[in-house]
Amino acid sequence: MLPHEPEYLWRYLPMHLHAAGRIEALDRLVCDLRWVEAKTRRFGSSLPVESDLTLSVSEPAKELCRALTQASYVLGDMEPPMALGPTIVSRVGHIPALAPAVAGYLANVARPLLRPAAPLPDLPRPEQLRVFVGHRGAVLAVAFVSPDGSVIASAGEDRTARLWNAADGSARTTLVGHRGWISGLACSPGGTMVATAASDKAIRIWQVADGALVTVLRGHVNSVHRVAFSPDGSLLASAGDDRTVRVWRMSEPHQSIILRGHTGGVYGVAFAPGGDLVASSGSDRMIHIFDARSGKSLRTLSGHGGSVWDVRFDAGGRLASASADGTVRLWDATTGEQTMVLSGHRGSVSSLRFSPIDDSLVSAGADGTIRVWDLATGTERMLLTGHTSVVQEVDIAPDGRRLVSAGADGTVRLWDLPTHDVGEFRDQREDTVTALAFSGDGGMIATTGEGGVVAVTEVDGGFRLKLTGHAGTVFAVVFSVDGHLVGSAGADRSIRLWNVPSGTLRGVLTGHDRRILGLALSPDNRLLASAGEDATVRLWDVEHGRQLAVLRHHEGPVTAIAFDPSGRLLASCGEDGSVQVFPAGTDGGSRQLKLAGHGAVVRAVCFAPDGRTLLSSGDDAAVRLWDADSGLQLARFNGHVGSVPGADVSPDGQFAVSVGADRTVRVWSLTRFASDSVCALRVTSPLRAVRWHRDSRRIGAAGEAGFYLFTLNT
Repeated sequence: MLPHEPEYLWRYLPMHLHAAGRIEALDRLVCDLRWVEAKTRRFGSSLPVESDLTLSVSEPAKELCRALTQASYVLGDMEPPMALGPTIVSRVGHIPALAPAVAGYLANVARPLLRPAAPLPDLPRPEQLRVFVGHRGAVLAVAFVSPDGSVIASAGEDRTARLWNAADGSARTTLVGHRGWISGLACSPGGTMVATAASDKAIRIWQVADGALVTVLRGHVNSVHRVAFSPDGSLLASAGDDRTVRVWRMSEPHQSIILRGHTGGVYGVAFAPGGDLVASSGSDRMIHIFDARSGKSLRTLSGHGGSVWDVRFDAGGRLASASADGTVRLWDATTGEQTMVLSGHRGSVSSLRFSPIDDSLVSAGADGTIRVWDLATGTERMLLTGHTSVVQEVDIAPDGRRLVSAGADGTVRLWDLPTHDVGEFRDQREDTVTALAFSGDGGMIATTGEGGVVAVTEVDGGFRLKLTGHAGTVFAVVFSVDGHLVGSAGADRSIRLWNVPSGTLRGVLTGHDRRILGLALSPDNRLLASAGEDATVRLWDVEHGRQLAVLRHHEGPVTAIAFDPSGRLLASCGEDGSVQVFPAGTDGGSRQLKLAGHGAVVRAVCFAPDGRTLLSSGDDAAVRLWDADSGLQLARFNGHVGSVPGADVSPDGQFAVSVGADRTVRVWSLTRFASDSVCALRVTSPLRAVRWHRDSRRIGAAGEAGFYLFTLNT
């Protein structure tokens, strides 16, 4: 007889079903997404559900367990709570084995419901095992602690170091004491101690078992960037911004040998396998090799064209370096001869590690990628993507089969590291999407990004056009109503007009003297309005490509612009915290309305289809609905945490949608003005812009992971 207490049943019912041999009942329970949602919500984490799923040997249970493990960081602490179920569906809906479970869930869930209309761009690679979240800000350092790889340490901008259980992602200990960013972390060979280095000029030594502080090492007169233990654990080397490397004897930790030679900050430090040599690297683009005991400089290696962020020895004494010049270089540490150059990263290479079990090397960099190199051939064996920003550091488990990475996106990620060649691969990443626009007939979507490219694709799949010419990030894009014209603008201060479907450049409009952040086309396609950081709104004659007016209604950068459905009014918003509504005349027009209420930067503005109301959102975390005639605020929609850079009204006028830095898409009812969203969904990284499709059911969103397409089921 089972106890009647609900808490007991929530925790142990799957275990009892397993023990009783009721395998079919167990499978039905643990693979029911209603159970997954309810239990995850009850315990604030998907970890208990993952434990339930390990009791089953069915294929759906295995697939669901893997998907939840990969997505656990997205599912915890869900806000708003209603977003949990749709978010779970969004992470598993693409898996064929789970199609019956998804269909069963959708048949019983309340409407309206937000769900993906296409596979999400942020779905993890199969090699990504788990994501650890908890740091506030960038994670700058990471390492496997224990010889068996069961414990991981990380540290970052939040001035903490954290110990994690690799198996389930749970937090063990948070190490607090530094008064600055922690950018260096090293673990003693036996896994009993962790050393951390920070911008407060100090190095702290901690016990792994209980997190107790052992000692504080002081001597550097500026930030300490990296630390490394010698292979026998008797020495600790540190690299500092004071141009020195210090070697500390752990038996007498308050005395150190100072190694000099660098002419700039020192960023990398490593011991040779025998512990007799120390290699260091820095902003002077040089690598120095020192005698670890005497501190004598033995040789200097040069060849990099930028700061050298990291250096590492392999078990045979070969040396590798990672640089801001985008390369990894291999050296003969004895002769100083450069033996290989590995190129592939798009930008600076921040970290590297040799594999302990084969002739390969792992590197990570500013392009957000982790690359595995075959050193026998000098070719790239594998590319791992998932981080949405710089990968600051990587480490390989002692058994060589797993990899851990730390990112500026605030995450620590655990990866499976195949020991064989996985065959051909291609870079399937989507670059950050900054803006988007649907064509008038809804058949095409134009997206822009940080690479200066405007991509025009069919909404239902299929590539159409890739428009190049901008220098730098493109912040704004518009489609004409008839779908034959695309306008784009960005960091290069130019507006480019493109013919569709030919892709030919129709014209380039110049006049803004700072970045252009917003564009809008009048309904008749005759006028183009642009919003710039130069505090102006400018009107342009589309047909003749000439500037008609410069309007100065804002006291600072103008972030967005929109025409009303008639084309007679314009609404703009800006960093001065205001929304301005004024005539779209060529004579400059008199200001009609100034809507104040956000009290912070306003990022988005648009008119409702009837032209009588308009919507705005901004850095005050609010979405606001206004009467376009009187300027009266009709509703305030609350829920987002942080900036809300995108908002739009559905073509049927029934709903509003918003996206935020809090990684959520939220839909609001415009018929009952409830302050809470009617449905929501969370993704893995911040979102930047959002637009409704003309069918009032599909929603396009732009984010750091790429382009998202959702469906609103009502």
